[in-house]
Amino acid sequence: MEKDKKELVYTEQGYVYDFDEETVPESMHEEAGQGADPEKETLYREEDRKENIEDRAGKDKKAKSLLMPFLIAAFLLLGALGGVYAWQRMNRPETIDLNRYAVISASGYDGYGRAEVSVDREALESDIAACLLSEGAIETGDGKSRLEAFRSSDHYEEIMEAISWSLDREEDLSNGDTITLTISYEPEDQEGFGPEFRSAPVQFTVSGLQEVAETDPFEKLTVTVSGTGPDGVLDMEWDDSLPWTYEAAPDRELSNGDEVLIRAVLENGMDERTLAGEWGYRLTGTETTWRVEGLSSYALDLSELSEEISGEIRDFAGEKVRQKASEGYAPDETLSDLAPAGTLLVSGRDGNGEFFNEIFFLFRISYANRETSLDYYYYVGCRDLILHPDGTWSLDEESCEYPTSLHGLFGLIDTGDYVRIDRLHAVTGFASPEDFYAACIEPMEDACTVSGELE
Repeated sequence: MEKDKKELVYTEQGYVYDFDEETVPESMHEEAGQGADPEKETLYREEDRKENIEDRAGKDKKAKSLLMPFLIAAFLLLGALGGVYAWQRMNRPETIDLNRYAVISASGYDGYGRAEVSVDREALESDIAACLLSEGAIETGDGKSRLEAFRSSDHYEEIMEAISWSLDREEDLSNGDTITLTISYEPEDQEGFGPEFRSAPVQFTVSGLQEVAETDPFEKLTVTVSGTGPDGVLDMEWDDSLPWTYEAAPDRELSNGDEVLIRAVLENGMDERTLAGEWGYRLTGTETTWRVEGLSSYALDLSELSEEISGEIRDFAGEKVRQKASEGYAPDETLSDLAPAGTLLVSGRDGNGEFFNEIFFLFRISYANRETSLDYYYYVGCRDLILHPDGTWSLDEESCEYPTSLHGLFGLIDTGDYVRIDRLHAVTGFASPEDFYAACIEPMEDACTVSGELE
C-alpha cells in the first residue's frame, strides 16, 4: 500500500482513510470488480486505518522527544529575561522623591550659625540610573555598572544640573530659628525622558548651636621680663592655636615700675564677627596694662640702696682699699687709719649703647713714716652694682679699679695719681676729694648721671 497518499478524514464512524480512485490498490479494484464482499472491504479499510494511526502516533512521539529540550531551554531563557525585566522594574523608582536624599544640618555658634544641605548623590544617581536603564536610555555593556553607565552618558549633566537644593537662610542663625529647604527640578527639555521627580518644602528648626564664650584674652597670657633693668626685655607666651596674638609697648629697656601696654590683635585681619562665628569667642577686652616688677636692676641712684646694703658694700670696699693701698709701702711706712670720705654712683650708657654703672668709695687714709705723717685719699671703683628682688646685691669684682701711679726717689719719675710726701717718700692717691673728683668723675659727667656726696 502507498500510505503516504492517504488522507485521514472524519466520518460518523470515526477517522478513516479516504482513497482517491487513482491510489486505490489494484487488488482492491479486482476484488470490487469480481463482486467482492462489501463487509470484507469494510474490514480491510478499518484494519488499514488502525495501522496508519499507530504509525503516525509513533512518529509524533519521536518528534516530541526531540523537541522537548528546545522547549525547556526557550522556557528558561524567557524566564531569565522576565526575571531581569521584573528586577529592573522593581528597582526602578517610577517617581523619585528628592526629599529623601537631602539632610539639613546647622553648625557653629548661637547667633552666628550656618546651615547646609548634604545630598546623598550616590543613592540619587543610582536610582536615576535604574530608571534610565529600564527605559533603554543607557546600556551596561563593556562591564559597566548601571551607575557608571549613567555617569558616562550624555544624560548625566542634563539631569543632575537640573536639580537644585536651596535654603532660604544659611548664615547668622540662632537656636530656635526656622529655615526652609526648597528642592526643584528644572530640565532644559521639559519633555525629556527619565523618572518623574517630586519634592516638597522642608522646614528645619535650628538647634544645638554652641554658645559664644565670653573670653578674657589675657587670662592665660604669661608675661615675664628678662635681663637687667633698665635694659629689661619683655617676654610673652600664649597658646598659639588661638586666633589672636599680642603686641606690647614698650618691650625693651624696661625697669621696675614701668607700665607696658599689651594689646590682643586678631590674626589675618579677622573681625569680631568672624571670631565669634568661626571660633566661638567674644573678647571681653583687647588692651591691658602690665607693670614691670621683680626685675634685677642696675642701681641708678644711691637713694635706691638701703642702709644695710650701703653698709655691706662700704665694708667690702674698705677691705679692698686696705689691702691695695699698703701694697707699695716701704718698711718704715704705715697705714694707721682708714675712714670713709664719700660715695658716688655713676650710671649711663657706654659707647655701644649698653647700660653700666660704677660705684666709687673714697677713703681718707692716715699715713705715717719715720719722719712725718699725713692724710691722703684713696678710692675703689666697681662696675655693675645690681640690686636683686630678694634684697641681695652683686657687683663685678673683677672690674674693680684703684688709683695708679709711678713714683720714685726725689720725684724723678713721678706720674699718675700720687702724693709726694718728702724727697724719699710718695704714695698713690689724691691729696683731696676735689683732686679725686677732677681726675675720675668729671670726664664722665656729660654722658652719665652722678649721685652721692664727698666730704
